[in-house]
Amino acid sequence: MRAPVGGTILEQEVSSGQVIASATSSASGGTSLLKMRTSAASAASAGGESDVGNVRVGQPASVTVEAFPQRTFQGLVEKIEPQAVVQQSVTMFPVLISISNEAGLLLPGMNGEVSMLVDQRSQVLAVPVDAVRSVRELPSVASALGISVDTLRAQVDRQVQARASRRWPRASSGPSPPARA
Repeated sequence: MRAPVGGTILEQEVSSGQVIASATSSASGGTSLLKMRTSAASAASAGGESDVGNVRVGQPASVTVEAFPQRTFQGLVEKIEPQAVVQQSVTMFPVLISISNEAGLLLPGMNGEVSMLVDQRSQVLAVPVDAVRSVRELPSVASALGISVDTLRAQVDRQVQARASRRWPRASSGPSPPARA
């Protein structure tokens, strides 16, 4: 048997002479033969329920890992899992990002962070939520912007909620999926 691409074998799960199940005749999908690291890498992350509707397959993503904090690895969204995962009472959807790893710097099990642009607007007034330090400042900020306090309060609330939902969990790189017989 030959692998379709070059790489390094990380784990050999069967031995010579062992009887294996074919992926085409087994309900379980066959026997895993080995785990292999290729020049491509993948990162698994999870998107919040409110953001995942804006994530698309093929969308660019940036990944940084703890081992190389000053370097950003570019990738593309490969898959958005249809099954949600609940983590600490928050509904998340697993997202798989493919990353080029030609230099071989990314290793299985590295932790990092995924960033992707899910929404962008132009020609709008933006006031960072950090500019309003307390709710007591809302009337003076609203007056300076020429809007009502209630309108500003609603906008600040939306920004706070959006910021909380855009915190993506740490990514973890991993080996290529197991080769199947």
